[in-house]
Amino acid sequence: MRTNYHSDQRPSYECSSRADRLTTPTCRSVVAATVDTAVAAALLQALTPQQVALALCAADEVAGRHQRVSRAAQPAVELTRAVHPGTAKRTVPQAVNVIKQLGSSVSNQDLVTHLNTAGLRTGSGRPFDIAAVQWVRHAYQIPSPHPYAAGEVSVAEAARRLGCSTGVVYYWIESAQLDARRGPGNRLCITWTPKIEAACQRRIAVSGHLNPAARRGKPRTRR
Repeated sequence: MRTNYHSDQRPSYECSSRADRLTTPTCRSVVAATVDTAVAAALLQALTPQQVALALCAADEVAGRHQRVSRAAQPAVELTRAVHPGTAKRTVPQAVNVIKQLGSSVSNQDLVTHLNTAGLRTGSGRPFDIAAVQWVRHAYQIPSPHPYAAGEVSVAEAARRLGCSTGVVYYWIESAQLDARRGPGNRLCITWTPKIEAACQRRIAVSGHLNPAARRGKPRTRR
């Protein structure tokens, strides 16, 4: 049987054969209100406070049993679960914390030495190298220390201030006419003061090679 709603909005339970208009003598139609009222009365009669309490206790016992079985099985599922390759090769938190704490003031080479001395390894189990430290910096957005200390400039900046080529600056460094050191990333860091800049400007001014006007102003000697 199935539920059918008539035009007067009175539902009833009818034999499903009526949908095909194959009414037989055994087909029945019952007003839903009659059946629903009887079912509701029987349900309310059965659901005494004691019966409800027993049903809730039984439900709690079943739920508790399921939880105990699940907890017992969980270690076996974990101990066998495959580890994602990315997670397995992730840098250990201790190494990341060291790079975060020292990274803004320590060079990559010094970090490599510090990490390896502490016995820390990469996610692949290898000793740290420059590339591994650089990758952690990139992944966790850890800034590198500024390559130039106070009172230092790059080769390109020195050339810009003097109005000459970088080749000239490199030549002065190689010929010990300018003091420079190797900073992070093998950069040349030039010691720079107003006095040094003025000396470089005078050197350019009297150089016939760097200053065509100085070359034209020199007296010509006769042979």
